[in-house]
Amino acid sequence: PSCQHFEGVSPREHAFGMLARTKAMAWRAPMIMVLAACVGPTRGFIPGVVPLRRPLGAASHSVALSADGRRRIGCVRCLSLTAASEKVGDDVQIGEAAQGKKRTEGLLRAGIAGAVKLHYVEVKSDKPEGACPVLILHGLLGSSRNFASFSKALSAELQIPRRIIIPDLRNHGDSSHATSMGYVNMAADIKALLEDLGIDKCCVIGHSMGGKAAACLALLFPELVESVAILDIAPVSYTGQHGPRSSKTWVEIHGIIDALHSMPKVETRKDADMHLAKTIDDPILRSFALTNLVPDREEGGMKWRIGIKPISRNMGIIGGFDIGQGLQRPASDLGLQFERDAFFIQGGASSFIRSTHLQEIGLLFPRFKLQTMRNAGHWVHSEDPEATIRNVQRFLDRENPTPF
Repeated sequence: PSCQHFEGVSPREHAFGMLARTKAMAWRAPMIMVLAACVGPTRGFIPGVVPLRRPLGAASHSVALSADGRRRIGCVRCLSLTAASEKVGDDVQIGEAAQGKKRTEGLLRAGIAGAVKLHYVEVKSDKPEGACPVLILHGLLGSSRNFASFSKALSAELQIPRRIIIPDLRNHGDSSHATSMGYVNMAADIKALLEDLGIDKCCVIGHSMGGKAAACLALLFPELVESVAILDIAPVSYTGQHGPRSSKTWVEIHGIIDALHSMPKVETRKDADMHLAKTIDDPILRSFALTNLVPDREEGGMKWRIGIKPISRNMGIIGGFDIGQGLQRPASDLGLQFERDAFFIQGGASSFIRSTHLQEIGLLFPRFKLQTMRNAGHWVHSEDPEATIRNVQRFLDRENPTPF
């Protein structure tokens, strides 16, 4: 748009001046207001042509010159508006960050007050422990049982012996049920478990939902986390990701939850499988979901061991990564960082970690490394357990880890 606040500056000169002043603004909404303030009646003006006279009714303005005084760089009024808008934009960002941190503090207080007791299993090494314990967190619809054989094999491969603890997250396995499924709540549950076990720091490994819980624990309670390894998930929101660029696995998992939630009371596991087969074609996914079906000792028949109602109600929360900033904003807006080592493992056939996620991962985990396992999908630990164990073992036994 052409500037018509003064005579003698061409639209091209004004545009360059505006661009120079607004480059750092990343075209935020305040920029739109600035441009709108610069646009007046365009009658009689041709792009690239110096205006011959000031438009009627325009206020008196002066030309801003370059430092050497030889080059005109724009309208003083417009540049002042831009600078003011930059300050407004910065103030808005600071205000949003402060509000987000305040909300995080509130979520933490509520999470710690409402922490649930987590059931766990433990794998102990025959040798004396040589490093801090390892905590392994399962994904949605999983449990500690999913990582039992993985943990034993990992323990046998470790050069530096470690104690390995595998909890059932809230509403999963044999742990207590709760109405909330927020990641701050999960982190508070894990913190309470570590305190009960007398563990002051640990290395946290998490898959999928458990990976997000591990990321949240590392960001909110870094004093408890020596390092973190995250399996095929990014600390971003997947909520609302449908269509050709969505994660096929996330859509399938969402469909499984809907099917489990709507399933009527059944008498046998076979009945449940027949019901789920109407909407879930993949027998492996059905089998995975049915690991959560257990006999109902009180009423007979079968029942879900998981808290399917709160899980179904909170799928938007689980798909997101709200640790105080809200579901619509990235967690990096809070300014939190985990400054020690972080290891991400990506399934080559999975779409949960995309190149577009790497910037956010880097902002939250500036020391992160990414390993791609080409022959695995989302369930890297079960699709290629040997390679996953080898990668995790190398990370845990690495030389010169970041000092705690």
